[in-house]
Amino acid sequence: MTVTMRRVSHSGPVKCQSCGDWIFGNYCAHCGEKRFTPHDLALSHVLEHVVEAFTHADGKIMRTLVTLVAKPGKLTREYLEGRRKPSLQPLQLVLSLNLIYFLLLHRSGFELFALDWRTQIEAMPYSSFLTNLAHTAQKTREMAFVERYNHVSSLQAKSLLVLLGPLFSIAVVLTALPARRKYIEALIFSLHFLAFELLCLIPCLGLAALATWAQPSTALITERVGTISVVTVNAVYLSLSWQRVYDPRWMVAIFKGVLLSLLFVPTILSYYFILFFVAYWTAA
Repeated sequence: MTVTMRRVSHSGPVKCQSCGDWIFGNYCAHCGEKRFTPHDLALSHVLEHVVEAFTHADGKIMRTLVTLVAKPGKLTREYLEGRRKPSLQPLQLVLSLNLIYFLLLHRSGFELFALDWRTQIEAMPYSSFLTNLAHTAQKTREMAFVERYNHVSSLQAKSLLVLLGPLFSIAVVLTALPARRKYIEALIFSLHFLAFELLCLIPCLGLAALATWAQPSTALITERVGTISVVTVNAVYLSLSWQRVYDPRWMVAIFKGVLLSLLFVPTILSYYFILFFVAYWTAA
């Protein structure tokens, strides 16, 4: 009996982007890196990593976090070039930091990503749009609805926070115009920025909570200083990231970074707006 083996054809050997060895098949025989193909930049391929979001964090976490902070944009550049093995996947990184953020700080009183009912209907730029809906909800439902909404909003924020990535990617795409760049580049760029944001907020909000506990009257000052600091840090980080990923010209990168830092504000407002309706219909 003769067994015929079908040989899988490839475009030829290529250099591994991670270790520099030659790849003759689909994977590097030395380090296991996958051969880079155009399909790797497809949105469907990125979504496949969702199932791995909370697994396989192992020793990559330290290397990923150091690179994320010390070399803005490098993780994005490596991912887009096909070097994925040395670091955590973007979505995995965001979800892991998101989990740590809510585990450590959801009771600190400084939750930036979960607004209560009163704040949503009275203190937001879009609150006037919600007035009729709010009055109807309070009249037709029992008083416990508001408490239920606040509880649901806090819970929903834990899972919906990842929406900031796709939402901010819209701002990145618009900022990158008129250059013809793939959407997946903007999405990966946004996810890495969101991961940096969460990583910075963990110690910053912890210190803010400690300062407020020690001297409650400093809460407003701490919030204002924190807001200015976050916007400034974001502008610097986004400028450095833009220079590494999109455009090496420093003046362009600085302008784009400042612009994106400002656009992150309406991005957060859009997230709050979506969160309101998700929590509203869940609590109803």
